[in-house]
Order: sequence, then C-alpha cells, then structure tokens
Amino acid sequence: MKFENIKEIWIEAEEWCDGFSVDDENSDVIVMMVDGTRWVASFFTIINANKLMLKWYENECERHFWASDMIIVPKFGRKEVECVIRKMIDENNFTSAFNLCIEED
Repeated sequence: MKFENIKEIWIEAEEWCDGFSVDDENSDVIVMMVDGTRWVASFFTIINANKLMLKWYENECERHFWASDMIIVPKFGRKEVECVIRKMIDENNFTSAFNLCIEED
C-alpha cells in the first residue's frame, strides 16, 4: 500500500456547518483507495477522549474509554490526519489501525 494509491480522504468533521475544534474533537475518517476499497477509523484528540471518559465516568460509572479503530492525536485537522495516514502507511501499520469497509449487498 502506498499513500499515492489514495483517491480521497473524507473527514466527517469537515461536513459540519459550524466547523470543528482542532483541540477538542472526534471524527470518523474514511480513506478511499484507487482500487475501490474503503478504510475507516475514528480520530480523537487527547482532550476530547479525556472529556468523554470523564463524562461517562460521572454519568454512567464507566471505568474505561474505547472506540473501535480509534486513533488519538494531539491536534485535529486535515493536515494532521494526512500526516498520520502517511506515517501509518510508511510503517506498514495502516491496516492495523483502519478497518476495511465491507459493502453489503
């Protein structure tokens, strides 16, 4: 897999009318490859993950925080997302962090 094989990177937070916070955000990210495969992961900033964990702990007595295909970053934005994806591809761990989307008939 190569970064050049990416057709498009869709970031859910970019669809929101009000914009998003670079410090306190979570968003699904879908990577569409030229071969038609799609890969998904959820990005969380450290502040957002901590905030959610504290909220769940106070309201629901949860003692942990997790999300499938979770990637935690210090700051959020297209530049940061692309940098993370490039590094994961270069280090051959992209498919460990991102989940392949299977189309159902």
